Amino acid sequence: MTSPVQGAASLWAGLTMIFRPELRRFVWIPLLVNSLLFGLGLWYGFGQTADLLAWIAGFLPSWLQWLSWLLVPFLVVGAVLVLISTFTVVANLIASPFLSLLAAEVEGLMTGKKPVAQSPAQAIGNELEKFFYSIKWLIWFPILFFIPVVNTLISPLWFVFCAWMMAVEYGDYPMANQGMNGRTVRQHLKCHRGGSLGFGVAVMVMMMVPVVNFLVMPAAVAGATIFWLKTRQPQTLEGQFQATP
Repeated sequence: MTSPVQGAASLWAGLTMIFRPELRRFVWIPLLVNSLLFGLGLWYGFGQTADLLAWIAGFLPSWLQWLSWLLVPFLVVGAVLVLISTFTVVANLIASPFLSLLAAEVEGLMTGKKPVAQSPAQAIGNELEKFFYSIKWLIWFPILFFIPVVNTLISPLWFVFCAWMMAVEYGDYPMANQGMNGRTVRQHLKCHRGGSLGFGVAVMVMMMVPVVNFLVMPAAVAGATIFWLKTRQPQTLEGQFQATP
């Protein structure tokens, strides 16, 4: 079992690691893709803020209008997370072959033994599998929105769900390079649920920090690789992790 702090620390370790000279050529393409799509997402999101606020305020049932001061911010946060998640899916689908290469390079640096990265077709296929896995759970949120009282919890539930999906999304790259399928990846992450959610929350927070959010994709792949190696063989890697700048 791992703690949320250990999961979040893995993301920080990944962020510092992507600046190493050996990884730069594997970082710039994911960085370019993420910057372009994330920038478009922010531009579109800010342009729709006023309409979104008006729609949410008008959509609330009359008996909840007195709580609008509390519910509207939660729902706005939920909508922002939806937007971020949507652009993350698209960006990762485009960059997935390069992210698999990055995960393999990070593992090679950490262990001295670089795995064979997935082929582009395998990487894209895994992205689609993760997408359909998320859809299976996403369909419940519109239903929950119409259930009184429960709908006030949608934003916190959505944040937790997004954190879990960030752990699944980026944890898949190093584990898929080892031949693990989606179900096995998720089972491993469930065995380290605290660390996985801590990692996912850290990714979500990083996505909301201006400028730094452009680095989130390569940093999350490197961080997820570090997290995977720690949870797979913590004792044999402990010294190497401490020595990594």
